[in-house]
Amino acid sequence: MGAGRVTATNHICKLLGFERGRSHIIRRSNMRHDIRIIFRTIQSRTGLTRFPDLDWIVGGHRRILIFAEIINGGFRINTYFLKLGGDRIN
Repeated sequence: MGAGRVTATNHICKLLGFERGRSHIIRRSNMRHDIRIIFRTIQSRTGLTRFPDLDWIVGGHRRILIFAEIINGGFRINTYFLKLGGDRIN
């Protein structure tokens, strides 16, 4: 904690009862330059078992994380990938 400077961090530390010299603030960044975030909305109807909007994923050799709103939707997407590419999709 800064020597004598009143900052928001120092104020919060004081409120939490941390004492100068007896505690350390370790700052770590979660910034990852090797990760690219892409948001795409699926145009296929959610009740279907085919998702041609996601075919671009199958050909690549990269790790992909897909979020589905419901478990059933995630299961159907996974089943679609398994039908397209065998057991290569994890």
